[in-house]
Amino acid sequence: QESRTVVLMAKAVARGDLVESTDLTTTTIGRASGVAVVPAAELPGLVGQFARVDLPAGSLVGPDSVGARVVPAGSAHVGLRLAAGRLPSGPLPAGAFVSLVAVPAPMDAERGPGAQFEAVVVSTPTVTSDGGSWLLDVQVEQGSAAAVAALAASDRISVIRKADG
Repeated sequence: QESRTVVLMAKAVARGDLVESTDLTTTTIGRASGVAVVPAAELPGLVGQFARVDLPAGSLVGPDSVGARVVPAGSAHVGLRLAAGRLPSGPLPAGAFVSLVAVPAPMDAERGPGAQFEAVVVSTPTVTSDGGSWLLDVQVEQGSAAAVAALAASDRISVIRKADG
């Protein structure tokens, strides 16, 4: 077999982000012994999956690069809706380490920071259609998930980006 048609990234997709049909294209490559790639016929099955690694535009897609979102044992994924100012304005890529800090309710006598939860960003934040807030998925310890979800539901959580590594 001298050449084959394989899946190629048309657009960059960050680790943890959803892969859409417009992110993918195909290309024909020559014989590449030892190079693991996804055949073009499998492209439709990649749409709606999640990037398991950063996938730069122009890169070939490997068989383990895209798949179902996986939640490790002992962890939980929590979706947050955050008002502007409740998360850093700079890049917050999937895999970034963050702290989730409980903020006091308007009528609370105690004005200092509350409970703090360690988390990892699952997918990059996206702005809501009305532009008024951001959606962010994070991974936390399973035992903290309910408390984080409750704080998020009452708009009482802020995100702090920590140093990488």
